[in-house]
Amino acid sequence: SSILHRIRDAFIQIRSGKTVLLQVTGEEDLLVLPILLQAPLGWVLCYGQPKKGTVKVVVDERIKSECKELLEQFTMR
Repeated sequence: SSILHRIRDAFIQIRSGKTVLLQVTGEEDLLVLPILLQAPLGWVLCYGQPKKGTVKVVVDERIKSECKELLEQFTMR
């Protein structure tokens, strides 16, 4: 299954009360975008950014909108 399916499935498990850890090894920087789109408002997402340290993002409508716009730029036309 694709990583996008795994992200979706993780949030299904979270909504049912389970604790889930998604650990990505390697440089999959853009995975944060679909995760932020799936995350409920008010959640905090922390991830590592090379040579910068840890990034903390509070999920709100603005963040979701920015993520959606960025992902749409990658869509095949």
